[in-house]
Amino acid sequence: MNTSLKWWRALWVVALAFVFQGLAVDPAAAESKPRAVLLVGQTVNDAGFGQAGYLGIEGMKKGGFETTMVENIKAPDQEATARDFASKGYDIVFGHGFEFQAHFFKVAPDFPNTKFIVNKGAPKPETPDNLLIIDIKEHQPAYLLGVLAAHLTKTKKVSGIAGFHYGTIIRIMEAFRDGVASVDPSIKVNVAYAGTWMDPVKGKEIALAHIGEGADVVYAHASVTSLGIIEAAKEKGVLAYGSVLDQNSVAPETVVAGSLYDFPVMFLDVGKSVKDGTFKGGAVSYGMAEGVVDITPFYGAAAKLPADVKAKLEALRKDIKSGKFVVKEIRKKRS
Repeated sequence: MNTSLKWWRALWVVALAFVFQGLAVDPAAAESKPRAVLLVGQTVNDAGFGQAGYLGIEGMKKGGFETTMVENIKAPDQEATARDFASKGYDIVFGHGFEFQAHFFKVAPDFPNTKFIVNKGAPKPETPDNLLIIDIKEHQPAYLLGVLAAHLTKTKKVSGIAGFHYGTIIRIMEAFRDGVASVDPSIKVNVAYAGTWMDPVKGKEIALAHIGEGADVVYAHASVTSLGIIEAAKEKGVLAYGSVLDQNSVAPETVVAGSLYDFPVMFLDVGKSVKDGTFKGGAVSYGMAEGVVDITPFYGAAAKLPADVKAKLEALRKDIKSGKFVVKEIRKKRS
């Protein structure tokens, strides 16, 4: 073999070595990927809040996080589960729901290097530096849905059924009530709390009772329990609202609108603050202005409303997003 050919072959081998070196995964880089876990008290197959959390943590995976998730964590196990992941060095522990808040207040001080996030919590005056309480302004789309219900009802009776009688959840139902009253104060709004996120049978029983009393629009905001509420509305031929995700597919002829949450946007925003070192404990709010909550498109009877009614609803939606119109926050149930 001539000298020139040998020289070119050697050069080619060196070049390939550099190429493969560039393609190889740097173990240190892989280890440095931040880790986040989502803890969920209910199932993520609820077509609602649980599933929205799953979409949020999946969004973080796409944003460069190593992620995992544990669902159906019962209340007695929530503190221990949070401690377990913090002790394993997880950078972020998300508690998906207000029920995690009390547990995280106990755990966070013991793991200062882990950031604890409570989704849909209630802000407190004193919070550990590594604990963030996220307040979702769910009352904003709820008010719009109340206005819509006032235009949809023919019986002048509507229903709102939520999971728990708790401040941030009461706020949703009371905003819905205010939205209805803003159009017609004579419309009766019957509100009930199922006391569970996970019992569609109970949800259906409550909904059937409300429908039996004349409600022809039923707002379901109760995770898995909502599925029973929607089923009751479907059986009785009345209209329903879904919540958190677009639930029209659950009952296309029944679910005419609902609230809509974009948790990937919110989760990634929090994740970015951890990555870049700007994370601060305390409380933060996400609402319509931030693009995290909104209402779904209109279907069925809602889509068939007169153009001027839909135009007024859209104008109100824009005013809420811009801050021109502020929806009242009422955390105690009114009679």
